Amino acid sequence: MAELKIPQLPTEMAHEQIIATMGRRDAIILQALVDKFGSEEAQKMIYPRLKEMGKEIAAMAPLLNIQGNDATAIGALVHLFEKQMMRIEGEPTEVSASRVVKRITKCPLQNLPPDCCFAFQGIVDGIIEAINPEYKWSITKLIPRGDPVCEWIVEKK
Repeated sequence: MAELKIPQLPTEMAHEQIIATMGRRDAIILQALVDKFGSEEAQKMIYPRLKEMGKEIAAMAPLLNIQGNDATAIGALVHLFEKQMMRIEGEPTEVSASRVVKRITKCPLQNLPPDCCFAFQGIVDGIIEAINPEYKWSITKLIPRGDPVCEWIVEKK
């Protein structure tokens, strides 16, 4: 049998590279849609599928020991995915049952077009619909638009 010799990357480096590569790939695909249909129409096209993805993520909350259905539960699930899986740096600045605010200082996607960030709306809307549709999520600051940090808010409608 033939053997292919490959170097062994440190786990942290491998994780960072796959996040960056997949983010860039998604940005290229999304940019093709934006170029052909415009930003608003491209977001409308991908939104339903991303929302379904968010519902699948929400189904994992009990397995991750995230209990409840208020802003803290929704915020904890989003924060967990950002911090532990995507290695996004930042922490919540406000936490209550009715409102969670998170500031992000560094993200592997921060040098991509803002449309990549706006695509997260569908994912989080799916999470919220599955956990408690009395809440909403909004992006208030965005590094790709020139803000010094990114910021999102989960709050009661």
